[in-house]
Amino acid sequence: MLLIVWALGGLPRRTAYAQPPKTILISDIDDTIKLTRLIHRGNYGDALENIFNAHGAFVGMADIYSRLHENGVEIIYVSGAIRLISRLPNDFIEDSKFPSGQVFLRVSPFTSIEDFKVKTIQGILQQNRGARVVLIGENGERDCASYERIREDPQVGSMVQRIYIHKLYEGPPSMVPPVDQLIFITAGELAVGLHTDGLLTVDQLRDVLVTVGDGLDSHDPKTRNRTLPAFAEISKGDVEQAFGHSESPRDDISEQVAKIRSRVLAQVKP
Repeated sequence: MLLIVWALGGLPRRTAYAQPPKTILISDIDDTIKLTRLIHRGNYGDALENIFNAHGAFVGMADIYSRLHENGVEIIYVSGAIRLISRLPNDFIEDSKFPSGQVFLRVSPFTSIEDFKVKTIQGILQQNRGARVVLIGENGERDCASYERIREDPQVGSMVQRIYIHKLYEGPPSMVPPVDQLIFITAGELAVGLHTDGLLTVDQLRDVLVTVGDGLDSHDPKTRNRTLPAFAEISKGDVEQAFGHSESPRDDISEQVAKIRSRVLAQVKP
């Protein structure tokens, strides 16, 4: 921390401390914190039902965002949903107990989701110069490309400290996160990453890992599906990548991470 001393005649008169930069988390909603199934593969019924479900939060995600908010992180939601249905994302955030924050939605369904997100997030960053920014999205709806464009922006790109992508789908190169975007499959790996970034305490991390582990072992199929969707298109390589930054010197944390990893590996598609 920078100490600035104003002196008169060589004697200190007043001491002021520079405030640390604030941290902003900018998050997508559908398939990032809410089970939606954007890439429905022809299963329109599931996708439609999920869109209107105000209680479809991925297990552990509301805990992470709430703890971050308690730790002083500002939460902002930027979704490709159109403003005409603004009640749905707002009801979801409230009913699923995510921290309140600004919610940005598209005005027109004819506006490119990628262009909307890039322009909106660039505007947020321009209004918060000096902040540290974490972007969290998913790989089904152009978040990988959108966030990469923001990071490459010479005006605000350096503000982006980390990008996390919820990996649920296989697809063309546009759905493959670049190497500098960290993937997560459950909320557990995301919590480990945010703890490594200094944004979650070890106790908060442990609580999330226990919640995710319990969700994966739940007897309720809906809870298991909200922890790790049955439709998730994940490979062994995805698991290795997601858990590659999840090592911890603490035995209790390592045991919880290993438990989650083994459950995730059991769902890898052959």
